[in-house]
Amino acid sequence: MRDVPKEPEQWKAQQQRAERKARLAKMKAKEGGKKQIKTSNPLARLITVVVLVIALLATGLWAVVRSGLPQQKLAALTVGSEAVKAVDVNYYYFQTLGNYGLDPADPQTEATLKAPSGIEGFKTNADFLKDQAIKDLQQDVMLADQARQAGIALTAEDQDLIDNYMKNLSSAALQEKVTVQNYLIKAFGPGMNERDLRRCTERLLLADRYAGEKADSFTFTDAELQAAYEKSPDNYDIIDYRVFYLAADYKTGATDAEKTKAMEDAKKSVDAMLGRITDGESFRELSIEYASESDKVQYKNEDYSLRTSKHKSEVTMTAQNTWLFDAARKPGDKTIIDSVSGYYVLYLEARRKAEYQRVDVRHILISASRTSATEEQISAAKKKAEDLLAEYQAGSKTEDAFAELAKANTADSNAEQGGLYEAVNRGQMVKEFEDWCFDPARKTGDTGIVQTDFGFHIMYYVGPAGMDWVFNATNTLKGEAYQKYLEEEAENYPYTIKTFGYRFVG
Repeated sequence: MRDVPKEPEQWKAQQQRAERKARLAKMKAKEGGKKQIKTSNPLARLITVVVLVIALLATGLWAVVRSGLPQQKLAALTVGSEAVKAVDVNYYYFQTLGNYGLDPADPQTEATLKAPSGIEGFKTNADFLKDQAIKDLQQDVMLADQARQAGIALTAEDQDLIDNYMKNLSSAALQEKVTVQNYLIKAFGPGMNERDLRRCTERLLLADRYAGEKADSFTFTDAELQAAYEKSPDNYDIIDYRVFYLAADYKTGATDAEKTKAMEDAKKSVDAMLGRITDGESFRELSIEYASESDKVQYKNEDYSLRTSKHKSEVTMTAQNTWLFDAARKPGDKTIIDSVSGYYVLYLEARRKAEYQRVDVRHILISASRTSATEEQISAAKKKAEDLLAEYQAGSKTEDAFAELAKANTADSNAEQGGLYEAVNRGQMVKEFEDWCFDPARKTGDTGIVQTDFGFHIMYYVGPAGMDWVFNATNTLKGEAYQKYLEEEAENYPYTIKTFGYRFVG
């Protein structure tokens, strides 16, 4: 379980790499596997194709297609100088279908794929989706080739990941009481087998490894970062603002006339409230005064109306976002925004460049849910956290030592990284966790225990990771530079469809 309530912002290149990783996310156990042995003899390959064509003519197309032989042997396209089999294209095509929520075995999907696409250049939806799959394949072929030219190879860890993946697929086939071959065909298209799937995943991982190194290789001057900020300050500024919501007071089943009257009454109330707001403190006091009886407690017990250090992306309501980040907006501005069944009152307290430091932190999570764990379980989790911290403090007290403890003990999903969270942003983690991280007195090597809804966290403060706006601007520029690289390099890896072999895609 992670403590991050929402996904962190990602630039496009990171998202593409995350999608590749997601295809291998179910890998757990370890099991060996043999690599494919390829022949480099052109005469042998030519004989194979001739035999295949004869088989198609002699035994009938349907039986041979079901065997998967055409998909395994015929090239459906070339990318640069590399011939790509139809089975490889199917691997990308079937995953593209999955991304759109389409099941190839569903009759409704078949009808959807045959339907006109309405997109210029693509007769059917299938044509469009195949084109998307080919572009993904083209990029991976390109990146994998670039990796080999750069001397980058898969690691033993990567091979273990693939071995585990193959084992998990075999287990899934067993659970569904089908052969592994049939399971792979259903998941990845006609002709797929373990050998070809291993080749596809090896290419994908190699492409991913090079993509990460290439994207991280781009660097930028202070002037370039400042120019990025000035181009789009909305992406890098943060704001403090207040918001109060007053719902129209009408009962379930109310008539339209009753709802209209309730909305009119609510509007009169928020108009009166707006006129009395002079600063943040008056907004807070008025929120308590105008809140419904059921909401007054939370407004009294905490500064419930205040939102601090929020990026534009964190203000999810479009109307509020637009008003708060309007270029003409200034501290002290206030307004009313209507909704379907009530009104929001907004007040901008401050807007500034996000110059606070992000932080790197490690933690060890000992699970004990506040809402579902028993008192005994919570006490046991707390004691285990205290014992682990004591064990750490009795040792060398280094970051590496803490990372090893995290690998062995944390219930979080980042055990493999030694419990490391890099460049933690304000608003990214749950409150108690974040409060500890951003304590102004925090220094490298600090440790402690924090309880959250998830359990007890043994904390280790690594250090500052850079100013927030610089971090975001750097990622933006890296994303742009990487996309430019992809577009330019793709010109050296054009793809050409091989009509005969392409018939066996899908």
